[in-house]
Amino acid sequence: MALFTEDEAKASTIVRLEKQMSDGVYSSMVVGITDADGNYYDWEDSSIRSNASKNTIKEAVSAHLQANVEKRAKPSVKTFEQLEDKGIGETLG
Repeated sequence: MALFTEDEAKASTIVRLEKQMSDGVYSSMVVGITDADGNYYDWEDSSIRSNASKNTIKEAVSAHLQANVEKRAKPSVKTFEQLEDKGIGETLG
């Protein structure tokens, strides 16, 4: 696997953003994102300041993805089809 590209990072969506406090004092931001394929990633980021603007947060998240996070492959989609009249609901004997 490879790190996120700039385009992959820009296509990702922030779905979790929480300030983490220690004894009432800001210590870090907990970030969660989903990529364009639906994969979820989260991490604790101490480089984002508590009063950071939306654009600053987006830039920091994008930079983190490109420098530190391996992009997962698109998950495979499994489908199931019910087999009719193949013994469902019948005893084996």
